[in-house]
Amino acid sequence: YIVPMGERGELTLPDGTKVQINSESSIIYPKSFRGDTRTVYLSGEANFDVHKDKKHPFIVEANGFNLRVLGTKFNISNYEGEATNIVLVEGSVEVTDKNEKKAQLVPSDLLNITNGNIAYQKQVDVTGYISWVDGILMLEGNNLSEITKKLSKYYGISIQCNPEVGKEKVYGKLDIKDNIDEVLKCIQQTLPFVIVKEGKSIYLNK
Repeated sequence: YIVPMGERGELTLPDGTKVQINSESSIIYPKSFRGDTRTVYLSGEANFDVHKDKKHPFIVEANGFNLRVLGTKFNISNYEGEATNIVLVEGSVEVTDKNEKKAQLVPSDLLNITNGNIAYQKQVDVTGYISWVDGILMLEGNNLSEITKKLSKYYGISIQCNPEVGKEKVYGKLDIKDNIDEVLKCIQQTLPFVIVKEGKSIYLNK
């Protein structure tokens, strides 16, 4: 199941697990789960609500780690070229990195995996990590360049910004269900920049 850039997808797996899949992501799963485990393969970002089945652990395999769970809600962001963030909403999970190092997560834990190695674990407000499911982007002092990178994926268009504008920090809540013009105008109210459009590309200038 592949979700192209600029789109989102929803999926119910054969065991009843619900998955919401973000832009530019893919998930591989069997027509039916057989054997002792339920294993899927993920590239990109997805939000899982796992159907409880203590006899058959649910396993997510991805580049550089795998995650094992019995029944829980969690979000994985695992885009190529970026560090992986796993955020646990409820339940418990065990993550094993490529060097067999393990980490146990409790609700509100974020686990960061960089280059296939567990880097750090900390408690976070999970809202900002799962709000994309509801079409909301929470901004807590993120650089504008980070935000435009996410918006580029979300809307499937190239958005770049002048380095001076890109380092500016943005706070608030963005409704990304609107079209990209409305979203950029919303950011523009708190941060002055000029929007330059060239074909399908957008450039934010001073």
